[in-house]
Amino acid sequence: MIVLTTPTGNIGSQVLRGLLARSISPLRLIVRDPMRLPVQLPSDIEIIQGNTNDPAVLRRALKGAKALFWCQPDTPAAENYLQAYEDWSTIAGEAIRESEIPHVVAISGAGEKPPVPAGPASGLHRMEEIFSQSHASFRFLRCGSFYSNLLGDWESITRNGEFFGCIPGNQPAPHLAVEDISRVAVDLLSDLSWKGNQALQLLGPHDMSFDEMASELTLKIGRDVQYKQMPAAEFKDIVMQSGMSDSGAQSLLDIADYLTNHYKTVPGVDRSITPTTFAQWLDRLPSGM
Repeated sequence: MIVLTTPTGNIGSQVLRGLLARSISPLRLIVRDPMRLPVQLPSDIEIIQGNTNDPAVLRRALKGAKALFWCQPDTPAAENYLQAYEDWSTIAGEAIRESEIPHVVAISGAGEKPPVPAGPASGLHRMEEIFSQSHASFRFLRCGSFYSNLLGDWESITRNGEFFGCIPGNQPAPHLAVEDISRVAVDLLSDLSWKGNQALQLLGPHDMSFDEMASELTLKIGRDVQYKQMPAAEFKDIVMQSGMSDSGAQSLLDIADYLTNHYKTVPGVDRSITPTTFAQWLDRLPSGM
């Protein structure tokens, strides 16, 4: 039995499709809204409705399972962003220990443990510490930023030729395709012969700046596209208007500062395991976007 969290999410949905394509079974899905699952699922898939921060739901889901795919939901509206992240991780960590599940594949953040507050990167590395207190074998997939994060700005990109952030436009950072992340996760879940704990850096084929992305976007959509760096205070106000708490918005400024001034790519990373380039990802977008 393999348990999947976030099976309707950005990464989890592709992990589900990948396991189904390889006829890996049985599968057990933890999902808040089963109506968002694909209509046609094999009859032997077990669905547990609930939240992954509910201890009872986790105990039921992990009972007798051999492996867990864990993708922790973000907590952007929480009054205390990092504390909410740690609380969620603690609930999951206790369930992992109690269930004695032998294998866990968990999504984490790129690089080593941040030396400064780094928003979600700090929360994910704290999750690793909490999870590692159990006797399970772990593979922490330390991922860079997703190309698909740009889809939230797609209307501005196509209509106005611009997208925004608070990182300098010429600052290289790791970016990658979610498809590459899900493939690595599916490979690990398909063959559970691995033991012990290991962090795998999933960073894309090469570091890339937002200015470089803008150039690729210009070629893709046939109009000039520019990335514009916003003042931190203005950026924070905008994301708070979208529903983020002050703490959640500050977490985005913290990770921007971390990536700009403190992040260092781990040397010797095999970047061939996440080969999809930004240009290739753009070419795979549905026509009409």
